[in-house]
Amino acid sequence: MLAVTEVGFSAAARRIACADLPTAVTQEGGYLCEAPTRNLVAFLDGFKPSI
Repeated sequence: MLAVTEVGFSAAARRIACADLPTAVTQEGGYLCEAPTRNLVAFLDGFKPSI
C-alpha cells in the first residue's frame, strides 16, 4: 500500500513549483472521504509561493 501524507503533498508541490515550468493541476474525484480535500489544500499551499 502506498500512502502520501499532507506534508508529502506539500513537499511535492514545492518541488514541482521550483522547476519553474508551466504547470497544470488536475484532481480526479469520486472519493468518499475528507483526505483528498486536505491533501489538495496541502498541495496548493506548497505550490502557492510560486504563483
